[in-house]
Amino acid sequence: MTDPPPLDWRYYFHNGLLIACAPIIGAGFGIRLALTRRVREDFMQRMGRYPESLRALSAKGEPVIWIHAVSVGEVVTTASVLPELKNRAPLARIVLTTTTSTGRETALKRGLEVDSLVYCPYDAPWAVRAALDAIRPSLLVLVDTELWPNTIALAHHYGARIVVANARFSDKAVRRARPVVWHYRWMLSQVDAVLAQSQLDADRYIAFGADPKRVEVTGSVKFDEQFPEVSPAAAAKLRQDLGLVLDVPVWVVGSSREGEEEYVLEAFRELRLKQHHLQLIIAPRHPERGDEVERIVRDRGYHPIRRTELQRAAESGAPPPSPADRPEDSVVILDTIGELARVYAIADVVAVGGSLVRWGGHNMLQPMAQGKPVVVGPHTQNFRDIVNISRNAEALVEVEGPHELATAIERLLTSEAERDLLSARALRVVRENRGASARTAERLVELLNAD
Repeated sequence: MTDPPPLDWRYYFHNGLLIACAPIIGAGFGIRLALTRRVREDFMQRMGRYPESLRALSAKGEPVIWIHAVSVGEVVTTASVLPELKNRAPLARIVLTTTTSTGRETALKRGLEVDSLVYCPYDAPWAVRAALDAIRPSLLVLVDTELWPNTIALAHHYGARIVVANARFSDKAVRRARPVVWHYRWMLSQVDAVLAQSQLDADRYIAFGADPKRVEVTGSVKFDEQFPEVSPAAAAKLRQDLGLVLDVPVWVVGSSREGEEEYVLEAFRELRLKQHHLQLIIAPRHPERGDEVERIVRDRGYHPIRRTELQRAAESGAPPPSPADRPEDSVVILDTIGELARVYAIADVVAVGGSLVRWGGHNMLQPMAQGKPVVVGPHTQNFRDIVNISRNAEALVEVEGPHELATAIERLLTSEAERDLLSARALRVVRENRGASARTAERLVELLNAD
């Protein structure tokens, strides 16, 4: 392998701008550091200062693969690729970094088999250099859309091969990148492979500077997620733990974002006015919003029941809540990490959040894999290809506003035939689109072994 080229003027120009903005960035970060305990505790890792056990990995002689998965969705994607990767490169040491604490907690809850789990360094040259000195990766894998200038430039300079896996280029990313296309061309010129989710994503990466010979379509890894299997007995126990009435339908709203809870509760009110008996579970995308969602539920006249409070009561020895004691106007708030995929199994109908407001949508494959009828809003651009596949298969329902949402939920609750049809189509979509994880892992190993 030839020596990597030296750092060029664009690297120094980028960091010159970073230094110029340092007072503003530093002031904002200082406030967060002072106010947020978690930021203080994680600070040293984010500066690239890692435990000695991580530093020892590269000394053992095996190649090191650094996988960066920013948050929950990217960690879930990584979880699908890891077994395929370990089967093909059993001697490789794997370091997984996340940006968010929820991403880290998801990795821990799923028990991902990695040699080290740490936070990603800030994309500042001194932090990235310290991280690279500690990790010494042979291969850097950036999951989905994580393009960080200093991380890419310095990893390339250190001789690591760089891959963007499960790569997508959203409409929002295109708008953000267009004014600085030269910057993206510089970053992508240093990438050894782009493994795109779709042809559109591949074309966009090429348009913004990736070498066409290094771009290929491997499909969406999200179809390969290890979806939980929930037995009838486990589903009944989960309903009991949540205090749900056995013979009353359940509507689960997964990964809700700011502004969506009001949207959902308006539809819920409309359904209740039509005398529909219905139990609602809202799972905010970020569990730390539990207090905020509780307030919203109370302000709309409903009785909030928080999953974390039920768990604390169970840990203290209290019996599961009795459905008879559950207020008729209650709403369950699933303010925990790692339970939503299983909770989908007890739903009669599901709405996936991030799509009812201008966020871009969240993973609708989890409820589809449980055979549930799925409703999404108009804002699903972050899952464009999955939605297109599902739309073509008529495997989900798309709505525009609260009234349409209520109408769709009502129709699904009153038509068993439509629910069964959507269920069969959803399961077929998931089954027929698997395989991207194996293709991705095979390509990563090829690059790892390339000379």
